[in-house]
Amino acid sequence: MPAEHFPVVFVVQLPWPDRNTGQAVRDFTPAERYGKLKILLAHDHGVTDDLADDLLDAGLKAWHPGDFLLCSGHPVAIGVATAIAASRGFPVRLLVWSGRTRAYDVVTADPRSWEDPAVRKVAVGRAGTL
Repeated sequence: MPAEHFPVVFVVQLPWPDRNTGQAVRDFTPAERYGKLKILLAHDHGVTDDLADDLLDAGLKAWHPGDFLLCSGHPVAIGVATAIAASRGFPVRLLVWSGRTRAYDVVTADPRSWEDPAVRKVAVGRAGTL
């Protein structure tokens, strides 16, 4: 019997700290309700030819279907991380902050449905509704 997997929230990239105080500008504590936080890239990690390798080496190679990607950081880094997770063939659950509700929305993209336009989907909902 396989060991039980506890969800991990992979934070793609930390945001730049406040220029005046040097303090973090985002608190990822609300995401801890979805799993243990794992930071993949530092705030100053640039978009390089090694980006995919850096994401994998930072822990994304341990991606499991029950995990989440928290969309933070450079859009290219978020896109590459999402592509890596989707390449495993399971639905990818993304956490996206909503300033309106002040909570994370769960956006689920299912790569298994992308080839068939009749079933292509992206589901959006609050925790517990997907």
